[in-house]
Amino acid sequence: MKTWNTESEWMGPSGTVYSSTQIRQIVRTMQAEVVALSPRDVAENTAADWAAVATYASQGISSGTPVTFQYFIGTDGRECGLDCVKTWGNSIGTMRVDTRVAAMITTNHVNPWPVPAGNPCPTTSPDARVGNGTWGPTDDFNGYATLAANGGAGTDYACSGVAIFPPARGQYHQSNLVHVRYQHLAYRGENLPGFDATGQDPFYTTQMNDLLWAEGELRRAGGTIATAVTRLNNSRVGRGALAPATIGEGVPSLLTKLAYEQEIEFMGQGPTPFFNRRRLGGLLSGTPFHMPVPAKELEILTMAVYSFGGTDPAKLMAPGSVGRKRVIDIHNEYMGMRRVASLFRR
Repeated sequence: MKTWNTESEWMGPSGTVYSSTQIRQIVRTMQAEVVALSPRDVAENTAADWAAVATYASQGISSGTPVTFQYFIGTDGRECGLDCVKTWGNSIGTMRVDTRVAAMITTNHVNPWPVPAGNPCPTTSPDARVGNGTWGPTDDFNGYATLAANGGAGTDYACSGVAIFPPARGQYHQSNLVHVRYQHLAYRGENLPGFDATGQDPFYTTQMNDLLWAEGELRRAGGTIATAVTRLNNSRVGRGALAPATIGEGVPSLLTKLAYEQEIEFMGQGPTPFFNRRRLGGLLSGTPFHMPVPAKELEILTMAVYSFGGTDPAKLMAPGSVGRKRVIDIHNEYMGMRRVASLFRR
């Protein structure tokens, strides 16, 4: 089989060079993700081809010689880079972790958010990724009621005493927990010493592949539980410093621990957490289950445009109805204006 390497510029101005072997690993991880995260509810999730997930992931980026699939964000792309989720999602001034997750990964935060005082800082958690919520070089760094980082700081989360979102948006937004795992990519590095919003932006991590692999083994018929436990513990113990999962505790308990790991390790990876929560159940009431079909596509097909979201039934608007122009109508108007302009140029 012919081997080859990518150009370094392919993955950013100081990008990683990937071999053809590594690209195959990346593709296998992507295949595992598509099969595992495509189900739209619990029933479809149960019926998914988990044997395929296990097979794909066993050849993915955490197999053999592990590799992280990443893109280097330079100064010309740091305002949003390729992944705005990391630019804004790791900013202590623009993002808060859902209170459902905050209550799951700490021992002193509750869901819903307690009005009016909020959840306390510092946080308490046995998970090294959560830690005590301290962050930054000084107290109240950037003005968000944080405590200066100390030896108990978590690698992925910080605690802010300020709830930044209006209560009308939902109490689940009124969280005191912030995601900072990729804080070097936050807007201008959130002014943290040594960070300027440039650096490697991980698209697929070895932890993501490990958790897909573990789930494939846990859910497929005749799965190898020992393999699932090993892959699960790579993040649970390796990053979280939590007590290891064991074969003897049984599949239901292992799936619970797996779901916990996915909440942490999938966070910040684009829409992956949405698709993960959709298939497992637990989306907030009124959350859409599907990405919307673009209005332009519907109008080209002369199908009704619709709106959705919330708990009300979808609203349909026929093409060409009052107050809305079809794409073809706008096109014809532009063509008419071009014809008029051409008359004046003569």
